[in-house]
Amino acid sequence: MKRVDWLDPLKACALLAIVLNHLVEEFGPGAWFTAPGLNWPPLATRLSQFYPADHPWPLALIRFLGWLGDSGPGVFILASGFGLTWAALQRERHEPPVEFYRRRLLRLYPLLIATHVVLLAVALFLPGNSLTFADPRILASLAGFRPTPSLFFFFAPAWWYVWLAVQLYLLYPPLAWLLRRAGPTRFFLITLAITIVSRAVVLGQADLRYYWLTGMFAGARLAEFAAGMVLARLLLARGAAAPLTDRRLLPAAALLYVAGLGASLFLATVPCSALVVTLGLTGLFLWGWSRFTPSGSAGDRVLQWVGRESYGIYLLHHAPLKWTAELWPGNSGPHLVAALAVLLLCVPAAVVLRRATERLIATLSAWPPATWRRFTVGSCIAACAVLAVLIGTTGVSRPVAFAAGVVLLALCLAEWRDIYSQGLVGIFRPALLLALLLNLFIFPEPAVTLALGSGLIAALIMRALMSVGGSRLIAIGAGGAAAVGLVIVGEAGLVRFAPLEAGRWGEYPALLSHPTRAYGLRPDLSLRLRYNDYDYSILTNSDSLAGPLVPRERTAGDFRLLAIGDAFTMPEGLPYADGYPAQLSTRLSRCLAPRGVSVVDAGVTGYGPAEEAPALEELLPRYRPDVVVYQFFVNEFTEVNLSPEARRGSIGFTPPGSRRAQLFWRSQLLTRTARWDDWLRARVTGTLSRREHRLALDDYYVAGPSPIYSSESLERLGAALARMGAATQAIGAKLLLVYVPAALAVDTLAPEVAAHRSLLDARGPFDFTRPARLVRALADSLGIPSLDLTPSLRAWPARPLYFPTAWHWTAEGHRAAAHAIMDALVTRGLLDSRCAQ
Repeated sequence: MKRVDWLDPLKACALLAIVLNHLVEEFGPGAWFTAPGLNWPPLATRLSQFYPADHPWPLALIRFLGWLGDSGPGVFILASGFGLTWAALQRERHEPPVEFYRRRLLRLYPLLIATHVVLLAVALFLPGNSLTFADPRILASLAGFRPTPSLFFFFAPAWWYVWLAVQLYLLYPPLAWLLRRAGPTRFFLITLAITIVSRAVVLGQADLRYYWLTGMFAGARLAEFAAGMVLARLLLARGAAAPLTDRRLLPAAALLYVAGLGASLFLATVPCSALVVTLGLTGLFLWGWSRFTPSGSAGDRVLQWVGRESYGIYLLHHAPLKWTAELWPGNSGPHLVAALAVLLLCVPAAVVLRRATERLIATLSAWPPATWRRFTVGSCIAACAVLAVLIGTTGVSRPVAFAAGVVLLALCLAEWRDIYSQGLVGIFRPALLLALLLNLFIFPEPAVTLALGSGLIAALIMRALMSVGGSRLIAIGAGGAAAVGLVIVGEAGLVRFAPLEAGRWGEYPALLSHPTRAYGLRPDLSLRLRYNDYDYSILTNSDSLAGPLVPRERTAGDFRLLAIGDAFTMPEGLPYADGYPAQLSTRLSRCLAPRGVSVVDAGVTGYGPAEEAPALEELLPRYRPDVVVYQFFVNEFTEVNLSPEARRGSIGFTPPGSRRAQLFWRSQLLTRTARWDDWLRARVTGTLSRREHRLALDDYYVAGPSPIYSSESLERLGAALARMGAATQAIGAKLLLVYVPAALAVDTLAPEVAAHRSLLDARGPFDFTRPARLVRALADSLGIPSLDLTPSLRAWPARPLYFPTAWHWTAEGHRAAAHAIMDALVTRGLLDSRCAQ
């Protein structure tokens, strides 16, 4: 096969131009004339970049040359088309497409994957760097898949070229066929037409055109690749290996390059600018190589070597260069020194990495089956260890993510070799592989049980099909499809028969946004709500309040009470008649007869002081009650700090930001299996699970310093109470604050509470009177009567008072609360003594 002695120097020149471009762009704005982006400057600004005068002329020249280097990838594109065609035309027989794709895959991906692993390992030790293996974009990057603006420049911006190369390699067999059938001229005209149309159709889409024209779609750069193919065909037909003997090369190349830059000035000529610039720049590089580094010289040998190593250097250099700007911000001297040092070190590092990768591939290829079996078993054990660490976690830490990523790659190698395909390891290996894949790249947070279950289903079906002689590709597809189908069926079944709160509150269908208090109940609602352990109907009136409508006009002599609070007052999880406001209405009507009695229920699930204060100010003038009962739950010490935006987000009015989270945020399977994983981790470690900790509300009973009871929180709470007291006093009503403790402080005989208390006692110290004391002190300072329900609830003879898997009262809890509130109203002189119980 004839050797082309100028191809590697051409790649070396292109690489040096690209590296200079990246270096320049670390210290200033980039060039505009490669492709018009979203913020394409006016013509005068575009012209000014050809003669920058804002720096001393040596720096301005370096920057300008760096800007011109932005066209270097076009030379790589042309050289790639040339090299593939030059080799293909000299083979004795036509290469099947499958063989071509196999060779290209081995040329492209091993070094790409190795570079990812090395850079992700280095990123672990960089302060402030958040790059992690547990990012779905990493999976796309490992595959060279960058078809969207969010992926195109991810991790290392220079890697966009890998995606373009993948597309061009996929197109090469049909392009080679077309070149043979149509001949060089017609082939080039066809590909040129495709390129011009591809580039023209996107010019009006300012937010997309830069990515598209750069290489997000291969059609936009097809003519440059085709030009390399045609050049190989023409040179081989002439029996020449180099087009350098013609003295007209320099003026022709310079003319093309200047014309291409001129064409990049205007949108109308941008469709053809990249091709013309690439042809001109290729000619200039070839002329410079032949003129200044003649064949066999030291300079030629250096360029030949750099060209051969160009792919590895290209992959490795850009991300570390970007990191120097994070470590030494600004255009400082240390930043410049670090950037130059990184570029110099990347050259030998890239060579070492390339050789190590090739040696690893050669070693793996030579392994006997016994070694592959040991490797497979070791990879499976490592995968089990990583998944065990992930059980019950809310996110994947960067070190664990890196370990999981490396193990995942090892499992991929083992699956590729397919050792133990008929044994148990052959079933568990793909299951573990899929479990790691799902937990790292798909699920918003680890769900090990669901991932393993899905993997086992897919693996069993895949192995069953392969055991009867089915195609491995079909078996993998069928196993995956079956697992997805069963997951969908399971999801639908849970939604129908056993729904949990997933991604949003269970009461979400009954709520709407509100302008003054973040959210409220929907008006005129009769709705059945089923979630967690709850199955109840919620009724609202035309005033968007729970329970029957209370007329705004009052009859003289009637008694009116307004109850305001959160889910306890609404009430949540029970029929309205079982809630303490309804029970108060019944008891008051009985003891105050023949006076008319009405109870206004202003309770809304989740309400805290930030919502209750404005709600009370709006409702008091409307209903003018005699007494206001303000039900205060222990968690209001923190809820007083929540903004309306945070409130709406927690309810579910604002979906998660990422598309991945939006896809899964309401998944019943994910929620249920995440709870199981959380419980399992807690049992193994002897602690409370996250859910148990949340239900216990134990943070509110810590005896020592606590951010919950910071001076800022207490000040906000005091201001809200003063606001509510002033509003009540303004209409001549009386306010009673009723403190509601958590089950942890009351229902000590309940099994789940007893278990929590035993775990908490080991952590201690805890003070189960602390929040009640603070509430009473705040109320006393404002002259607001208060009632601590803790003694009354503890003394109530019936159990349970609280739902075992929720914060709220059962019907017994509401009966106990209504009884205690009635007594308090009487003893504090807010109610006639004849209502004493």
